[in-house]
Amino acid sequence: MVTSLSSAPLIIGADVLSNSTTQLMPLGAYAETPDGRGFRYFKNGGTATIAGQVYQSAPLDATNDQPTGGLGVNAAVAIGGTSIVTSTSTTWAVNQFAGGYLSVNVTPGQGYLYRIKSNTATAAATLGTVVLEDPLIIALTTASKFILIKHPYDAVVIEPGTPT
Repeated sequence: MVTSLSSAPLIIGADVLSNSTTQLMPLGAYAETPDGRGFRYFKNGGTATIAGQVYQSAPLDATNDQPTGGLGVNAAVAIGGTSIVTSTSTTWAVNQFAGGYLSVNVTPGQGYLYRIKSNTATAAATLGTVVLEDPLIIALTTASKFILIKHPYDAVVIEPGTPT
C-alpha cells in the first residue's frame, strides 16, 4: 500500500474491479480512482459481486456474538493479558472474528475496544477463547461482559432492503 500525505491511500497490485478467491489485500483497504471514485476491498463469501447492488456488513448474531447483556468472562484476565475465555457457550468458526473487535460493555473494562487476532472454533455448549492483537489496558473479571464484532469488511452481504 502506498500513501501520500496529500491524497487518499492507493492499493497497488490489485485491480479494484476484479473478483478473486484468494485474499490479495487487507480487508477494508481503500483505493481511489483519479476521478475520485472510491473502492473498499472486502470479502463476501463465495458469491460474485453484482454492479449496482448495495452491500452491508455481516448481520449481527444476537445469540452467539452479541447476546443481551454480553458474553461473560470465564476467569479473570490481568492487565496485559491477551487471551479471554468466555463463560457463555457459543458457536463460532475458527478465526470468525479475526480482524474484528471485542467491545467490553460491562465494568470492569467497560468502554474499551480491542482488535481480535484469533478465536477458537466452538460448538453449542462449549466455551470460546478470543486472542487479542493488543494487551488489555484494564483487567477483566468474571463480572465483565463483552460482545464480538466481525471485521466490517468480512462476509459482507447484499443489503436486504432494511439494514440488518
